[in-house]
Amino acid sequence: MMEHLTKAAQECLEGSDNERISFIRGEKWIGYSRAKEVLQRFEDLISQPPIHRMPNILLISESNNGKTVLLDRFQKIHQAYISENEDKVIAPVLTIEAPSGPDEKRLYQKILHKAVVPFRVNHKPEVLFNQVVNVLKSMEVKVLVIDEIHNLLSGRATDRQVFLNALKGFSNQLMISMIVSGTKDAFHVFQSDTQMASRFEPIPLPRWQMDNEYLRLLVSYEKFLPLKNQSNLSDRLLASKIISMTDGTIGGITTLIKDAAVSAIRLGEEKITIDLIQSLGIILPNERNRMPLL
Repeated sequence: MMEHLTKAAQECLEGSDNERISFIRGEKWIGYSRAKEVLQRFEDLISQPPIHRMPNILLISESNNGKTVLLDRFQKIHQAYISENEDKVIAPVLTIEAPSGPDEKRLYQKILHKAVVPFRVNHKPEVLFNQVVNVLKSMEVKVLVIDEIHNLLSGRATDRQVFLNALKGFSNQLMISMIVSGTKDAFHVFQSDTQMASRFEPIPLPRWQMDNEYLRLLVSYEKFLPLKNQSNLSDRLLASKIISMTDGTIGGITTLIKDAAVSAIRLGEEKITIDLIQSLGIILPNERNRMPLL
């Protein structure tokens, strides 16, 4: 038995190849240090008593570098539930994805849709805003989460300002905290507004580098791979190969490892090696801009 594997991965070793591949492809939560730090900051918002100027967070990272995974984790920890007298739904955390542009009305509609509350699409924004305020109060929302906030970059500057004013309105009237997440472009938009810059604390998720934290991540992730032979992903040559082929994003790293593990099962090698990774035919990050158009 492979003692370095989790109990679930050890049990999976007894299954068929297809069962092992399905296990590998599934979602895995790896509580690396930065993730734990960020989640603790989120938890601080949950316990924050109402004050005139509530703390908010702007989570920033490159695409595919773990923003949405952290937000999903936070949402799962604080799932909605029925109140003790079963007369209403309580949702400590409510998460939506930002509309595709800086559309105030669509923002309100997305919140109401997520809250499973009926609304009239032809209502004016101010009517929908009041409905949102009442709904969030009734559900006792403590933290409103808006993912992909960089979507507000499209459209006119005046529309973006209206959108940002809507966020200020939630904070002022509800005394709830917000977590918004996006790319570094979103950071520049928020910094361009003095009030938003002072209200939202930026928390970055940097790309991974070849350091001990990255090697610990690989050790942790290998525990979830039901392969019959140990790969030793933290070997520096193998670890360096993985990070060079993924541009240092956690999404890229985990996707490559999953693909390599699946290939190891199908080829009968039962472990991940540099040669196997090279055989996957992955296009290196610095070569992608030179790809010919199809």
